[in-house]
Amino acid sequence: MIAIFDIDGVLADKSEIKHLNCRNEREREIFENKIEDLPLTPLAQIMAFMPYHRILFITARRDATREKTEQWLNKNIGLTYPYYSQIYMRADGDDSPSANVKERALGIIKDLYPEEDIIVFEDAAACAKMFKENGCTVCHIFRGHK
Repeated sequence: MIAIFDIDGVLADKSEIKHLNCRNEREREIFENKIEDLPLTPLAQIMAFMPYHRILFITARRDATREKTEQWLNKNIGLTYPYYSQIYMRADGDDSPSANVKERALGIIKDLYPEEDIIVFEDAAACAKMFKENGCTVCHIFRGHK
């Protein structure tokens, strides 16, 4: 079994800046570089009960933030490689919708692990829909952000 976790809004509390639409470079940098986000404990605890599952992350964060993202995961969730095997991130310069970014990553994962069942923890409605349409079991996380 593969467990895929989104990061922002699922593991990282982005409620303070959720209003940013990240359509311009300044807003995107604020969103991606806010590394003081608190962890959302319930989902981090769920991961603790998955020691024999392959844990992957698919995020719409740009690859330029990989090091900060890995540091945040290590500090706040306690995950270091090889506990998780891969973080799939948006390529720098890619402005396509998050669902498209994540669908491409999902295609790579399905090619690498064609026989594995996949469960996904995702907060964005469009992304949750895409994962479901691609045959994944989806836990759609909703926190009631305004």
